[in-house]
Amino acid sequence: GSTRMLVQSVNGGSSKNYGFDLYGRAKMGDVSPWASYSYVNFTEDQGDETSGPAGISRHNVRLGATWAPTARLFVTPSLVWRSTPLNVTGGPLEDELNNPYEINLYLLYRLSRKVDTFLSVRNLSNHKYALGGVTGDAEPQETFSSVAGINVKF
Repeated sequence: GSTRMLVQSVNGGSSKNYGFDLYGRAKMGDVSPWASYSYVNFTEDQGDETSGPAGISRHNVRLGATWAPTARLFVTPSLVWRSTPLNVTGGPLEDELNNPYEINLYLLYRLSRKVDTFLSVRNLSNHKYALGGVTGDAEPQETFSSVAGINVKF
């Protein structure tokens, strides 16, 4: 036989969550730069134990610009940077946890009012990085990848 422990979470403690998002965009001729920043924090107090955010980055920054060299072509390079995820067991991926970032590129060509073609390239620099997974252990993220397609509006 085996025994099972019953765990109840009623009145299990208190938590505080806070954060904010900032976003800005401008239009300067054929170029539209944009930027966003988000911050999040979390603390949980369960009597003798206090814990913070698990597997997330407190700071997230996104920078980019959309350039329209013609009336039909749109080019959007972007950078995504995150602070090192907190409370993650890195194991063999410890180095890849530090300040993860990726450089992306999105191209869109408008064939008509209702049909666009696009190419999306993620992690163009093929920067190897890892983020926290649901288990609290570091998990490798996608390296270079791309998707091409057609958008049809009805």
